[in-house]
Amino acid sequence: SPSGWQRDLAQRLLIEQGELDCVPPLLAIIRESKNPLARLHSLCTLEGLLALSAETLESLLDDTDAGVRRHAVRNAADVRVVVAVLTSMLRDDDAKVRLELAATLGSYDEPAAHHALARLLDRSEGDPFITATAMSSLTPKNIEAVVEAYFELSGDGGIPGDFELLRQAVAMGDQQTIARVIELVGARREDSSVEIVFGATAALVNSLRDRVGGVGAFPGPVSDLLARGFGRARNAAVLRSEVESVRLGAVELLGLVSAGG
Repeated sequence: SPSGWQRDLAQRLLIEQGELDCVPPLLAIIRESKNPLARLHSLCTLEGLLALSAETLESLLDDTDAGVRRHAVRNAADVRVVVAVLTSMLRDDDAKVRLELAATLGSYDEPAAHHALARLLDRSEGDPFITATAMSSLTPKNIEAVVEAYFELSGDGGIPGDFELLRQAVAMGDQQTIARVIELVGARREDSSVEIVFGATAALVNSLRDRVGGVGAFPGPVSDLLARGFGRARNAAVLRSEVESVRLGAVELLGLVSAGG
């Protein structure tokens, strides 16, 4: 029907009355209809009837209409599909589809999903909506794997420039995860941008202070890794030939240390 009111009413009545006899016709509409609204209503009706299969959903994830794909991705949080089908949608041209993908990937505790979340974070710098949604998909179970993948994407042993993921890792990770994040930052290449090194170290110090009272909770090798950043900060702060932004970052980091970070 061209009437949205009629379509909504028909969908509601079918779901309320549990009309499972309508499932085959709905599947036929999904397969054969050229009207994206018809395919979308069929999808949502099958969802309401709890009759949406993974096979049907996977076919809809490849629909030609972005609105249908977006709703299909949303349903994939509850109806489990092959994770490779989801991760292939990282290349989707529609930002709203990628936004739903960022929300759904957190439901999948699989390495491919963790890497896909890291890629979304890496590719979506400057898009606050996708970034925030991807952050909301982080959990204590996947945070370490996502951080590992994010560092891999930085390439050549560098440090990623977005520190919010580091803060989230400290906020929700267990001691093992926090120690691993500190190790990843401390083990970066010596020629990494000093501004990024100072920023990442400062983010960790602040987060550790809020979560566990400071870096003293991680003695030994982990503290040694952090000490490298402090040493570089001391040198940069007194080097008059260094650019101002680097010296300011160094002073900020040293201030955190002297304040008992």
